[in-house]
Amino acid sequence: DGEIEPTSNSVVARAAGEPVFSFNLGESVYDDAGIDEVLRKMEADYNEEEYDFFFRNCNHFADDLGRRLSGGNEVDRKFMEDFVIFESESLLCNMASFQRSMTMAVTRQIQKIVIVSWRRSWKKALAEEAEA
Repeated sequence: DGEIEPTSNSVVARAAGEPVFSFNLGESVYDDAGIDEVLRKMEADYNEEEYDFFFRNCNHFADDLGRRLSGGNEVDRKFMEDFVIFESESLLCNMASFQRSMTMAVTRQIQKIVIVSWRRSWKKALAEEAEA
């Protein structure tokens, strides 16, 4: 129905905390094998080397995945673009050129640390889930 609703997934909650928002896009046009194939195809576009804190992050991935899985039954584009995607992309807009370059350089170094930390957190959460 496209309404924002709370969701609970024990692995996500253990690894990253509860999501701020979730969107119900209805049924996927794919079965489990189809979803796996979509994710495999997306791996080339969403990997550690391509990740960018501002312009290619988890918001962009979630938006792209939702579009692919829903067969076009997506949340309001204006909302996604104005509040979700814009949130990360707009952070650099009001900075002077040298400040923007420096911020991006520092952020790229920090995001490498964050990616390693996320991996550890997910591995830990998956192990805890397996033990439960």
